[in-house]
Amino acid sequence: MALGVLVGHFEQLVRMRNAAAEPGPPAPQEENFPPEFQDLRERVAHHLIPLALIARADGDFADAERKVILEHCASFAGLNPGERAMLEDYLRQSRPALSQLDPALKRLEQENPGNAKAFVDTAEQVIRADGRTDPAELRLLEHIRRELAH
Repeated sequence: MALGVLVGHFEQLVRMRNAAAEPGPPAPQEENFPPEFQDLRERVAHHLIPLALIARADGDFADAERKVILEHCASFAGLNPGERAMLEDYLRQSRPALSQLDPALKRLEQENPGNAKAFVDTAEQVIRADGRTDPAELRLLEHIRRELAH
């Protein structure tokens, strides 16, 4: 139940951020992961995709935002130094498509409920990382936290 709440509201947050984004180049239909990234992708994509979409919604993917996502993925997936370096390189070019959000969130919904709070905290860190925050987004995250607490 708790992750279902997270998924529904988080989808709303990502779509709200992307709808408010300035028009830019069209997003790819699907992100192509390098073959050597497939195993790592299976472990982190359901976190990486929504967080990267949040970060890129303003048309930029700041170093501070990438660092927050990298630290989160490294922590929850237990990345070794080689995997961490691979993910760091990958994040520099990462441009997930909005069409990837639903599958990522469905997978997130199946994950350990203990990860929900960490995921929401990371989303807030990503939103704050570039210094441009929207009070409506922060209110939605707080609403998610309150619902997860029940």
